[in-house]
Amino acid sequence: MNPITAGADFLNSRDLQKRFESLKDDFDCLIQEVRDTLERVDVANDRDDVNTEFEDLGSAFNSLKTWIEDDDDSNEFFALKALIDEAGGYGDWNGGETLIREDKFVDYCRAIAYDCGDVERDGDLDKYMDWDKYAADMDSDYMDVEFNDHTYKMRA
Repeated sequence: MNPITAGADFLNSRDLQKRFESLKDDFDCLIQEVRDTLERVDVANDRDDVNTEFEDLGSAFNSLKTWIEDDDDSNEFFALKALIDEAGGYGDWNGGETLIREDKFVDYCRAIAYDCGDVERDGDLDKYMDWDKYAADMDSDYMDVEFNDHTYKMRA
């Protein structure tokens, strides 16, 4: 799965969850390689075997360390983990909750009003509608979450 675009106008929680699970699989594989190598050290029969397994253990640790410190995937993994820890229990996260970048919220609320038929596009009411106030009223149903240095709104 492709990385999540930083600063996207809209995000879907199912996409975020799928990407997180893909990255978690990568992370878990690196952790498992360290564990497997430790087990081989534990059952090594002689000094040469222990030395070989310690070299492999060092390589496994270095791979994990490199992924955590230098890899774009690990940055995305930890950002997604923080987001899911914060927002995963709200709204319909597993069903597909929409996250709206904060500066797009007024436009989003306007589109919802049009789509629901509350306001006719380019109708008389549309001309006089204070969309900022409408969005401010809608905001009480939403919570703010942070992701990749952007604030997003999602249903609480």
